[in-house]
Amino acid sequence: MNKRYDLVLRWFSLLMLVLVCSCEGEPALLVHIEEWPEHAESVQVLQWLDGVASKGFTLRKGSKGFLVYLPEGRQGQIRLLIWGEDRNGCRVSEQELREDLGPALRVTKEQTVRMVEMERKTCLRPAMLELPVGSFQMGSASGDPDASPSEKPKHEVHIKTRFAMAVTEVTQRQYQQVTGMNPSDYKGNLERPVEHVSWFEAVSYCNKLSALDGLPSCYQVAGHRVSWPEGPNCLGYRLPTEAEWEYAARAGVQTVYSGSDNADEVAWSNTNSVGTTQAVGTKLANRWGLHDLSGNVCEWVWDEYAGYGATSPADPTGPLLDGSLRLIRGGSLRFPVQ
Repeated sequence: MNKRYDLVLRWFSLLMLVLVCSCEGEPALLVHIEEWPEHAESVQVLQWLDGVASKGFTLRKGSKGFLVYLPEGRQGQIRLLIWGEDRNGCRVSEQELREDLGPALRVTKEQTVRMVEMERKTCLRPAMLELPVGSFQMGSASGDPDASPSEKPKHEVHIKTRFAMAVTEVTQRQYQQVTGMNPSDYKGNLERPVEHVSWFEAVSYCNKLSALDGLPSCYQVAGHRVSWPEGPNCLGYRLPTEAEWEYAARAGVQTVYSGSDNADEVAWSNTNSVGTTQAVGTKLANRWGLHDLSGNVCEWVWDEYAGYGATSPADPTGPLLDGSLRLIRGGSLRFPVQ
């Protein structure tokens, strides 16, 4: 699970899903959900104030409503986009809500929404799972004979910003609905992970997905220069840092693979994949509910390939001229699981 590669294939895109709360006593909008969407496992809420996106949040199945604090004494309009997701992250119902603001607003207002079932569900991305902040030991011990020098030394890393990780690999169906293309070699089942995607194409997918959800792009791209100006505080979808990836894969335990000491339980590899990728999420999840972080296909991360040195990761906001040395993690079906 600790192996690091500067090779190819797939990635996880992320979105910060945090509800920003204000002080008690401010005016607020109380939104009641009249009826939970029939096929939804969760409900996503995105918010805009006068066209500027704010951080979104997730409601778990059965929630009856939520509260949004409003800026007191300000004119403008609050816009909420609310949609239900099935277990695979496909959008199955949606509703939009707008509320006009005025300087005289001093009290809590109430609205009721009933999300409309969609005739054709859209599957733009996997379901997202918000992970806690915390610390972990990253890398391999100095005495590990199977570890390369670039995987050492083992050192403590602090994850200080909450983030949400895709529960599964991005599927061919999801990538195709966002980009209009499917570059994968292993076709025949659109629920297989997308592969043969370059690092630049992965970044482009993240930005396109952000645009489709009305969120600001995390990445600024100019030719072969890609920067990440806001770092982990960006509101759109992005690649994880290498530290975030390993933190998610470990899920607070020290198993050999992500979710188990038995590779066959959690990973598709050269010993059980029959020479092809397999549908995402068909092996056991790790302790936090994330699938395929060991095996199936590899994941792109943000970082450049380099030794750990004294700290990791390096400055995540700095641009690089060439994406060919960017890291991937997780191993793949063509090799023994790492």
